[in-house]
Amino acid sequence: MALIQVTGYITDNLAPQTGQSGRPYVRFELLERTKNWTQFYQVWAWDADVTRLMQFKVKKGSMIWLAGSQRLVDVRMKDGKLEKKLKVSLNDFGFLPKQ
Repeated sequence: MALIQVTGYITDNLAPQTGQSGRPYVRFELLERTKNWTQFYQVWAWDADVTRLMQFKVKKGSMIWLAGSQRLVDVRMKDGKLEKKLKVSLNDFGFLPKQ
């Protein structure tokens, strides 16, 4: 597992859910765009981080920085194919002003 700090845009509205264990969680995509590349990250947050994201009204189009632990995982797509995704477990985040 690697530590990461990345800045980007939220690509979809957050939809908090409750896992089988009863823990609240939310999953969202973060888009990092530079002059040379575009990278998508699948971000997961649990418990108090979910509450904080909702209190700060993080939504589609919000530009944030985030820090977390990252790993490459296999994700089964709707068509049944496996795809590699960069999964980030959120540790901290903050807003950045729109450019």
